[in-house]
Formats: sequence, C-alpha cells, structure tokens
Amino acid sequence: MKAPIRVGLIGCGHISTAYLTNIVGSGDLEVTACADLNPLRARQVATAFGIGRVLTVDEILEDDSVDLILNLTTPEAHADITLRALWSGKDVYSEKPIATSVSDAQKI
Repeated sequence: MKAPIRVGLIGCGHISTAYLTNIVGSGDLEVTACADLNPLRARQVATAFGIGRVLTVDEILEDDSVDLILNLTTPEAHADITLRALWSGKDVYSEKPIATSVSDAQKI
C-alpha cells in the first residue's frame, strides 16, 4: 500500500471546508497541518477536521513532514504562496487563478 501524500493546507476560509470534506478519510491524502493568517480560524478548521497541527505559514512551508501545499489563499496571495512553497521543495495545488498577473504566472 502506498503512503498517503502529506498535505499542508494554507488558507482556512470557507472553501477549505469543501476540500477537507473530500480529502479527510480519502486514504490518498493526509492533511498533517494547516495555517491561516487568522490563527483562530486555523484552529477551528483543525479541530473540525481532526488536523493535528496548526502552524504559521512560514512553519508549514519549512515543515519536512509536508509534501504538498494546498494553497487556498485569496487570489492576490496565490503567486507568493505558490512560489514560496516551490522554493521550499514542496509540490503545490492551488485554487484558481494561479496568479493575478501574467508576470507572476510566468515566474511560477
């Protein structure tokens, strides 16, 4: 049996509920940590979905136990978070759009 991909969620807003409802218990993905600019919101999402750790954005990007960043931030933050995650050696799945400018999309 293949080990699940270890996911770090950044952005615990409304859309995260739809994603987590489908991810948790899937067997293919394991959400190991979450982060949000609002730590209370991250803690609430972690509690609701059994996510073991609430981290800062910097901590989650540096965490070796995270393979993939699920980027559910606002569109204006997508490019920055995606680039930082890639520079940290993580794979990234991002809510659309990938970036809000052609220049940022080309960097990615």
